[in-house]
Amino acid sequence: MNINEKIHPALRELLVASRGYQKAQQELDKAHNTFVDCLAKVERMARASNGPSKEIGDAVGGIVDYYRESEKSKQQLFKAFYGEYILPLETTLEAQVHNISKINKVFSQNLKVKGE
Repeated sequence: MNINEKIHPALRELLVASRGYQKAQQELDKAHNTFVDCLAKVERMARASNGPSKEIGDAVGGIVDYYRESEKSKQQLFKAFYGEYILPLETTLEAQVHNISKINKVFSQNLKVKGE
């Protein structure tokens, strides 16, 4: 058993898991955006009112800004990781599987010819 046979299943598992993670992340992003939009609405309403609610609006505004910036950083990090590591790995692995399939087909045909 060569190193490729040991690593190949683990790489496949990583790619499947990363696709699942990406889909889950997209759903989480939607939920996050809905949550932050609701917070922003509370902020606007509080700032438009009179009295101590304006201070609450300012505080909620800071929270909204923090959530938006942290989510933006997380998305940039995920996109960079996915684009720089996972996609190239997937492309390379698919090419290797394709090449191995070709080699296996040629080997099987040669073996069949020798057997006749």
